[in-house]
Amino acid sequence: MESRNGEIIMGMFDNIICKAPLPLPEDIGELKDLKIIWGEEVFQTKDLDNALEIYTIHKDGTLTFEEYDKEWVEYPKEERKKHFMGGYFKTNRQWTTKKTYHGEIIFYNSYYCDKKDYWIEFKAKFTESKLSNIELYKFEETDNSERRRIKLLHDNKLKIYRERQKKLWYKFYKHLWLKPIRFIFTRLYRISTSLPHLILKIERKILPF
Repeated sequence: MESRNGEIIMGMFDNIICKAPLPLPEDIGELKDLKIIWGEEVFQTKDLDNALEIYTIHKDGTLTFEEYDKEWVEYPKEERKKHFMGGYFKTNRQWTTKKTYHGEIIFYNSYYCDKKDYWIEFKAKFTESKLSNIELYKFEETDNSERRRIKLLHDNKLKIYRERQKKLWYKFYKHLWLKPIRFIFTRLYRISTSLPHLILKIERKILPF
């Protein structure tokens, strides 16, 4: 899932690094304060495989991606409950492969700054797997006062919640009231969702035809 100016973009994507010179506008606003090393910046694109691959546009115009030889490793039995996945992918080998590509790749990123937010897109054109042109496709500077206001509200709520958790009374509340109530209502929810199926099942049993 990606976010563009507050708009949610669903789906997978790939990451892409551009070591070739990027045609940035003369005035990049507050982005200059971020001291971005553009040749190392990780952008996103939906014009390739959309499989969370890592691509690189090199200075010589070639396009490559990283390949991995991985295996699934399970944690010891006594540790599995501590980890959500129960294991992890171990990389045994990593190598770089050239990508055969002919067409355009649009890649983009968003940046949150103090007074403004920025959305930037570049369009790279490849001819027979070589970069032939790259242009600034979009550069948007937007007011971020609403985003900062919402973030401040969220941060304040989070601060209050964390302070509350430190209180002695909250520990009693959590174990003697919060957990039991949630347990009861979780059970009620499961029962309520299974009722329609149960009713239909009873109806089929009662009716002979």
